[in-house]
Amino acid sequence: MPRHFRGPALIFLGVPDLRDYAQTLTDSGSRMVPELPRLLGVGAELEAMVGPVDVVFGHNDLLPANFIDDGKRLWLIDWDYAASTARCSIWATSARTTMLSRRDEKWLLEAISSGR
Repeated sequence: MPRHFRGPALIFLGVPDLRDYAQTLTDSGSRMVPELPRLLGVGAELEAMVGPVDVVFGHNDLLPANFIDDGKRLWLIDWDYAASTARCSIWATSARTTMLSRRDEKWLLEAISSGR
């Protein structure tokens, strides 16, 4: 898929994106600026816990509405957010956006992290 895209390379990496968003809020004088040190601290903790990440090309919007089953094939539509991203964020976001129960969400993330 990435061979078919032209223009600047997009990449979503979670915490680096958070730092960029924080700077945008600071530059615009957002009312949330006082919260940024705490939020950036949480982001830094998460980044340290995750450690190095594999960067892959991903859809980045795996909502149930973006899947179409025509009875013969499963289609993934709406590639607006497609870009390089951390592999772990694809699955974490998917777990959160599919409305799984907490138990099923935990099972999915554990299965993915263990390679099952």
